[in-house]
Amino acid sequence: ITVNGGEKMPGWFDVFDWPIGVDAKDDPKGLAMSVKRIEKIVTQLQTEENIDPSHIVLGGFSQGGAVALMAAYNRRKKGAIPFAGCICMSGWLPMKDYLDVSEESASGTPLFWAHGQYDDKILAEQQMYGVNKLEGVG
Repeated sequence: ITVNGGEKMPGWFDVFDWPIGVDAKDDPKGLAMSVKRIEKIVTQLQTEENIDPSHIVLGGFSQGGAVALMAAYNRRKKGAIPFAGCICMSGWLPMKDYLDVSEESASGTPLFWAHGQYDDKILAEQQMYGVNKLEGVG
């Protein structure tokens, strides 16, 4: 993780800035790889366990919340079954300038987003900004 001196550590994608504010730099490649991991798991649940995405809630904390938002809303294939919901805890909306939210995802995937006002790593401004941005595209 670049922000931690390039130290090898668990993470969904690379982080370049502390604190993470509205103008934080994104890691498009890392985010795309993480969303693909989620999509692969969802596909496995469909094919192996017969669990429809409409019965799956995506959620995460911090980076996981950012990935959950991306997987639930951004660039889902047209006609894709919306998820049962999305939960973002102290996360942020990455790739905000490249949002492509389908009508199905916007109207069919409820969102619960919580954020602590004293978070000094991911600024609380991220919540309102992300909610407003998502509402603005669908």
